[in-house]
Amino acid sequence: MEPRKTESKNLDKDTYDSEVYSYTKAKTYKIKVSKKYLTEGENILIIDDFLANGKAVGGLIDIVNKAK
Repeated sequence: MEPRKTESKNLDKDTYDSEVYSYTKAKTYKIKVSKKYLTEGENILIIDDFLANGKAVGGLIDIVNKAK
């Protein structure tokens, strides 16, 4: 996995993260969601605009599970 050259300036440091493999680019990427957007006990709806092998959805489900 290649690290980003610079971190996003608008993303909190306190995040949930997961790794997602991209079949189109043959790379693994780290995805992040700020903890302020996920509260324990919430119902979360995940909508993916393209489902090749479910890796993006799997990574998002991993993040939601970490947030309980």
